[in-house]
Amino acid sequence: MKFFQQPGRARQRPQKPIAVTVEGMTHDLRGIARHEGKPLFIDNALPGERVMVRVDRTHGRYLEGYAARIDEASSERRIPRCEHSERCGGCSLQYLDELAQPGHKQQAVLDQLERIARLKPQRVEPPLTSPAFGYRTRARLAVYFHRKQKQLLVGFREARSRQVIHLNQCPVLAPELESLIQPLQQLLLEMDARDRVSHLELLQGEDGPAVLFRHLQELSGEDLHRLQRFAENHLQQLYLQPGDSASVHCFWQRGEDSQLRYSLPRYSLSLAYQPLDFTQVNPVVNEAMVTQAMAWLAPQPGELVLDLFCGLGNFSLPAAKGGANVIGVEGSAAMVQRALENARTAGVDDISFHALDLTQPGQLQAICEPGVDKVILDPPRAGATEVVAEICQLGPGSILYVSCDPATLARDAAQLRDRGYSLERLCTMDMFPQTGHIESMALFVRSGH
Repeated sequence: MKFFQQPGRARQRPQKPIAVTVEGMTHDLRGIARHEGKPLFIDNALPGERVMVRVDRTHGRYLEGYAARIDEASSERRIPRCEHSERCGGCSLQYLDELAQPGHKQQAVLDQLERIARLKPQRVEPPLTSPAFGYRTRARLAVYFHRKQKQLLVGFREARSRQVIHLNQCPVLAPELESLIQPLQQLLLEMDARDRVSHLELLQGEDGPAVLFRHLQELSGEDLHRLQRFAENHLQQLYLQPGDSASVHCFWQRGEDSQLRYSLPRYSLSLAYQPLDFTQVNPVVNEAMVTQAMAWLAPQPGELVLDLFCGLGNFSLPAAKGGANVIGVEGSAAMVQRALENARTAGVDDISFHALDLTQPGQLQAICEPGVDKVILDPPRAGATEVVAEICQLGPGSILYVSCDPATLARDAAQLRDRGYSLERLCTMDMFPQTGHIESMALFVRSGH
């Protein structure tokens, strides 16, 4: 059986491999076994496999390692489609059958809910899925120019390392973005500032692809001409970022509109955004997620819906189009402004947006009183522990929680249970096929409601 290359800095510290049988999977979809009485978390390993592991990190209570050889393979193991999969940190699960990935992710969420919160949902719905490749509509690529070797590297970081993987392909990217990789590498090689570009943002908008260049010095006139020629041949928009996020500006655009947009066709919505704004990378799963959220929450005319961490209005606008009165809250004032503009463009009136830091106490009391009917909660990976108590004080009949981390969902679910809410429905969303990232949606209903 093939030996696999060990990722990251551990490749410089080879150790004698140990033989283990993989007992199961962790919440981040690594294999788990035991060695000398300690849990061993294993990259590139599937349940039931017999593997040879190189331990590369030793902690007080557990170990971490990499399956350098597979002696007995799982029936779910597959040959990765991408030539960079063994080293690249962008995808971590290409060795797992794409049809099996959603089931493992669902089980990881259920395990975390049981282990941390002692909770089982009353109903578990089928996972929301998309094509396993060609789904990703945005990505950040690192750029590194080795001055002595005159070598340019453009790609993702290596797993467990800052080293840049030079990409020849990336099949999880939308085809329009994957086709830009090699032309962008050639463009950067020709630029005077090839060693002063730190990264690229690749974005697939409604109208076509766009690229943002983050550069660390002023670009020469010739470089600007090179960028314009490239954009005319390949792009819908080209953005430059010479400093912090406030410095982002559109350098070139095709036509009059410099805005990027993504759509929610079911709701006849087109949402404008800027390159560094948060948007979901998988449009198929995003629309399915929004559609299911609206079906579960069922916002009605006259109801007051509170949408926390609302971003550009991904959930707020569909809820308002259903007739509800919606209050959206987001930490970024710039995002709030764009959400307001999206509402105006969509002709949605019964909606307001507020820029508030929800990690600070007492924020919600400033914008609403008890009597909120329903809440949409879509927090970052850290979860929403700071705001759960305030939400419950408002007395909503139901809370729709959209999570990107099973552990923080389970932690917050325990708080909601202790405040009188039951976990009625759960669904996972495979927003990031081929990776260990897990998104889920949970509906909590107030007892007796």
